Amino acid sequence: MDKEVELVKVQVFADYCHTNFTFRSSIVVSGFVGLLLVDLALAYQTLISWLAFYVVTAFIAIVFAITLAKTFRDYHANLAQIQVFFNKLEKNEPLPTLKEMRKATK
Repeated sequence: MDKEVELVKVQVFADYCHTNFTFRSSIVVSGFVGLLLVDLALAYQTLISWLAFYVVTAFIAIVFAITLAKTFRDYHANLAQIQVFFNKLEKNEPLPTLKEMRKATK
């Protein structure tokens, strides 16, 4: 087992996890901003009342917070998995293939 090759596998996996997190959180934030702007435009054009605006904004904010919290939780679970891989490397145990590593992500 070549330790440098195993470290590269962990680095590729870590980059995959970070890219996945960045993509998911960007989608969530841009979706939140987009829905908020649509809601605000409807309120300013008086197509909905301001009360409806506040209710819809509260609902959007709650969904946003839950979705973003799940994204952070999944990312931290992936970081824990990276630590497991480093512990295996310290014990000179073989690491799974990159495909198997990817299947372990959340």
